[in-house]
Amino acid sequence: GVLNGMYRENSLRETIATDFFGISARTYLCTNEGKVISSYGVEQPPQTVWENQSGVSAEDGVRIREAFADHQPCSYTYQAQKGTGNAYLTPLKSTDWMLLQAFPATLNSAMLKNANASGMELEMRLIALFILFVIYLIWRNTQQKKRLIAEKEKLAWIIEGILPLFSRFVIFDYETGTYEYLEDTQKDMPAQGDYNELLARMAEHYIDEADMEPMTKLLAPGSVQSKLKTGRPYLQYEYRIKWEEERWENVSILSLKKKDGVPSVVLLAIQDVTALKQWEQKNRQALQDAFLAAEEANHAKSDFLSRMSHDIRTPMNAIMGMTAIALLNLEDTQRVNDCLHKIDFASRHLLD
Repeated sequence: GVLNGMYRENSLRETIATDFFGISARTYLCTNEGKVISSYGVEQPPQTVWENQSGVSAEDGVRIREAFADHQPCSYTYQAQKGTGNAYLTPLKSTDWMLLQAFPATLNSAMLKNANASGMELEMRLIALFILFVIYLIWRNTQQKKRLIAEKEKLAWIIEGILPLFSRFVIFDYETGTYEYLEDTQKDMPAQGDYNELLARMAEHYIDEADMEPMTKLLAPGSVQSKLKTGRPYLQYEYRIKWEEERWENVSILSLKKKDGVPSVVLLAIQDVTALKQWEQKNRQALQDAFLAAEEANHAKSDFLSRMSHDIRTPMNAIMGMTAIALLNLEDTQRVNDCLHKIDFASRHLLD
């Protein structure tokens, strides 16, 4: 059997139709000898592709003929009235036909114009994005600045609120061996100087407690540095000192600067806690008094319960004993009567 397929020329023309940006590219379906079988975008198609080679260079003409002969792809340019055009020759698989597409200068101009328009549009979009990004950066910086100002205000409030709690602030610089008072200085002490001299002067006024380490030892540079080096956030000590009058103070020691993991600059925040200690002592005395009173009350209660227990058990034992004897001697009327009299006496004694 034989299957014969027929394609009309207008069907082929629809198949090879090519439009770009609203402009039709001239398309020729040719045999390998250059004979035009069908075309698109051409009002009067030529019989062969060789009829319209006026704008093609001699070198390109040779290449085109070799491409037709070898059934190979080829591209070239040609000159027309409106400028330089481009053409592409493509072999079709499974046949000896060739497809020639010519893109006129108007199409190239349209492509360039569209590319330029796309480039301009892309550039405008990039500029718009850049402006938006700058606006966003300005807005973010403004918000960050507002947040920093708000945090600074809050920090200032916190500092202003904390300052009244402390009577003095002292900075110890272990690298230079100096101290500096940031707030009110200690009586008869310079605002700054050698911290060993400060510790020696302070040692004369500390009142050592029997159950506490001496403050001169606790505040020694080596002791402070070794304890803060272990990762502790701060140190806190309470001590008794006497200048014009005796008072209790609490010192908090915080690391401000470290060198190789060892605190080199520390802050001492000193707080007068005399009123608090007096209140604690008053409460401790009140608790001791309450404890003694509770002990006395408990002793009285225990004594009362002991006496009552004895006074209750004696007649109760008599009642229970006489009742048991009576039950065992029900036939002995005289014995039962004697038991009942004793039970009656014990009951009245218990009631009294």
